Amino acid sequence: MPDRTTTRKLLNFLCDSSGSRWIGRQLRGLFLAAGLTEVGVFADTVMFTDYAQANPVFKLQETAAHAQAAGTVSPTEVNRWLNDLEQANQVGKFFAVMTCFCVSGRKP
Repeated sequence: MPDRTTTRKLLNFLCDSSGSRWIGRQLRGLFLAAGLTEVGVFADTVMFTDYAQANPVFKLQETAAHAQAAGTVSPTEVNRWLNDLEQANQVGKFFAVMTCFCVSGRKP
């Protein structure tokens, strides 16, 4: 299991450094604030049990490299974290999830 402290550092780095990683939690409120009616929210969870499939979606190696370059994590933390993910994959224990949101509304 990857080090929780390193995982938290990387997640915080990702959420704070690229795009709007918090937008899913805000969409319903934004639709309502825009005056839309019949606002609906659908959430779906995408699951990965294969590191090779998850890596390009979650950008695990890329995020770790960017966080290291920014000084958020050390090279040792990055290597250990990525090795832990690869090792979990090798023994069939890799698991990653992402919740995706779809929001719809009607313009009055």
